[in-house]
Amino acid sequence: MSGDGLQDIVQVQDGNICYWSQSSYGRFGKRRQMRNSPRLGYGFNPAQLILGDADGDVAPMTYVERNSITVWFNQSGNGFSEPVTIKGTPSFTNRDSVRT
Repeated sequence: MSGDGLQDIVQVQDGNICYWSQSSYGRFGKRRQMRNSPRLGYGFNPAQLILGDADGDVAPMTYVERNSITVWFNQSGNGFSEPVTIKGTPSFTNRDSVRT
């Protein structure tokens, strides 16, 4: 989440995302609250949520739906951008196939 390349602990709730950044050797810093946390809505499926650093910078949050994906860009570990939705993406039949 912070872009340092280490794995962090992330807690995701509708409209509330926070994380504990790994310092080193399995130690974690204080809890950090993300501003502009996404509203995922009632009944969102965590299996369709992807938190993964694709470019070595900071991890965006992606929610994969049947014919669209929505991405919230991580703003230096402090908050998220407004959502960007891409429609017309391929549908999937098995939620287990949604992976980075």
